[in-house]
Amino acid sequence: MVDRCVQALHLQALEPIAEVTGDRNSYGFRKGRSTHDAVGRCFQLLSKRASPQWILDCDVKSCFDEISHEWLVRHVPMESRVLHKWLVAGFMDKSVFHPTVAGTPQGGVASPVLANMALDGLQRALEERFPCKEGSNRHQVYLVRYADDFVVTGDSAEILESEVRPIIEAFLAEGGLRLSAEKTVVRHVDEGFDFLGMTVRKYRGKMLIKPSKKGVLSFLASPKPARSGRPSREFPAASTSFCLASGCALGAAAAVGSRVSLASAQPPISGPRWSRSLRPPRVFSCLGWS
Repeated sequence: MVDRCVQALHLQALEPIAEVTGDRNSYGFRKGRSTHDAVGRCFQLLSKRASPQWILDCDVKSCFDEISHEWLVRHVPMESRVLHKWLVAGFMDKSVFHPTVAGTPQGGVASPVLANMALDGLQRALEERFPCKEGSNRHQVYLVRYADDFVVTGDSAEILESEVRPIIEAFLAEGGLRLSAEKTVVRHVDEGFDFLGMTVRKYRGKMLIKPSKKGVLSFLASPKPARSGRPSREFPAASTSFCLASGCALGAAAAVGSRVSLASAQPPISGPRWSRSLRPPRVFSCLGWS
């Protein structure tokens, strides 16, 4: 407990520095920023007719576990002796001690900021090769990053593979990191890509962002706790309330095209307000409520 308090104390001084020196389009683990901001930035970059059409979907392999201790001690602006003790403290699992030779402290309150600082500077490295003039650059190379999950846009697949990817790999190698060869791929915007639990894709020139299929299936498969003092009548498979179903889960179920979770349920609201003439047909058709 004392160690966590000391980390929190140092974090109060370290976090303002990380905010000032961080990349402009970095949204993960920063105050006042969220996944919605990162996804919104993707919409701004890709939704227009003249927007870039290609995306380098990047995945850093075991980011929090492989960051170089030497790099952190040299570059993080805090007392190096204290930081070194955090990094090599190790952890206990089932009464067994495991030393740490790389990576940030497991569960440490300062770990997200340390990982962010290890990745800050990637946007500047890209802008040195693709300088922006009046807010845009020739090859439309732009970065959107949320912690270790990020995408880079470009006007062609060749630019992303031959020029952008080597810059990213060289930058990550300085901190002991590397891209996952299996998960780092170049995709066309019409094919779409998954980012932060959402699928970003253009359909006939129109940009649509919706919950990813993997995220929807995970949500529907997760067990929901029973609510005490309520009737036992619940929706099968995903026992979610009508207000939630009519929001995110409703759109997600429609996106997957499956009726398994809510198809057999009846509208929880009945009466003259929900007569057939007033019932929104497109909303209830995916649930089997006719």
